[in-house]
Amino acid sequence: MRYGLDALNLCVANDENIMTDRTRRGFWAIGLVLALLAALAAFVYLVSEAHITARYTLPSSIMRPAKAPGAVRRGAHLAMIYGCADCHTARGRPAFTGNTLHVRPGLTLAAANLRRFLKDRGPGLFDIALRRALTPGALAIWDMPSNAYVYMSDQDIEALLAYFASLPVIGPRPSGMSFSFRARLAVLAGTLRPANPYDLGRRGPRELGPAYDGGRYLAMMSCSGCHGADLDGKPDHAPDLRIIQAYDRSQFFALLRQGVVPAGREAPVMAKLAKRRFRAFRDYEINALYDYLKARAQM
Repeated sequence: MRYGLDALNLCVANDENIMTDRTRRGFWAIGLVLALLAALAAFVYLVSEAHITARYTLPSSIMRPAKAPGAVRRGAHLAMIYGCADCHTARGRPAFTGNTLHVRPGLTLAAANLRRFLKDRGPGLFDIALRRALTPGALAIWDMPSNAYVYMSDQDIEALLAYFASLPVIGPRPSGMSFSFRARLAVLAGTLRPANPYDLGRRGPRELGPAYDGGRYLAMMSCSGCHGADLDGKPDHAPDLRIIQAYDRSQFFALLRQGVVPAGREAPVMAKLAKRRFRAFRDYEINALYDYLKARAQM
């Protein structure tokens, strides 16, 4: 009997030792996994932060608000058709007083109050932000469509400056940029990139000669933000603008003024853009844009 009890006690002790060893190994395994995850998170943060806070050479600019008669009116027209309010105006707020943009899951950006930016920073830095996608601190501006504006003429810049300088300085200064872990992973993967100043202007819509330069210029300023710098479209976002081959001139007018496609229905995105921006196009601008896009589609 005693022998049996001793044997039973020995088995229980062995089982306890086995369980203790297993528990210890389990804790070590969990600790190792947690340590690896922490190291991975630190790596993602540090490397993505290096991309986010990279500094570039800050160019100079001598742009100043235009003084010519009609400059303010022309600047207001350009601000409308080039889409400045789309990003820089919050719903229900005065135009160009800034906005908080949820660009993609996990990425939040602040679109500047253009009225205060011009007063606080001056016209030169306004120009650099617009055409070179750089902050006054020489950081890249994320999601700034400078590929569309890099070739904007000095005359247009000066007209825009004249218009924004004419507006009352009101509203707060939006600030803050937030990258979630998911967004930082996208930075590392290269699927989320800023408007890198060194990449600007490397592509553009096809040149078709002086007769089409005006339409090409308007296409760069007003269309490339959605349809790509070369107007070849973006998958699942916007079509190649060779689609204009299917439009006659009156149908193209209806597309820009009302957002209506040849089938007679509204195109949801274009209907919104027509209401906000493209309805302001003048007839001669729509004609020039149509002529260029039609000629490009036939090449």
